[in-house]
Amino acid sequence: MKTMKCLNFSPRQTFESYAGKELERLMAIAPSDSEGQTRAFFDQDRFVVEAAISSTEGKFKSSVAVPIPRTHPKGREWQMAALDELFGDIERQLMKWRRKRFNDLPEKKAA
Repeated sequence: MKTMKCLNFSPRQTFESYAGKELERLMAIAPSDSEGQTRAFFDQDRFVVEAAISSTEGKFKSSVAVPIPRTHPKGREWQMAALDELFGDIERQLMKWRRKRFNDLPEKKAA
């Protein structure tokens, strides 16, 4: 299961779609019983995105806060860059978990 919440704004379709696809991609490499959550909101002069993937094997989470550009550009590349940083951090955590988990498995003995 995955959820996306935008607390004090209505996201553009590209933002919502991109966040959903990235979370879905990470859920594919996460433990099978995982649940994913993403939140985005404006906090004073910052844009904050948070994500967490929780399972019985652990919790993988990250948060990124970026300043809102003073010029208020028409594009939202700065929001997408925040998502890239956020999901990149969670992906690193998941890959570290996978390496440890699969390296710790007992080796099969030859018959």
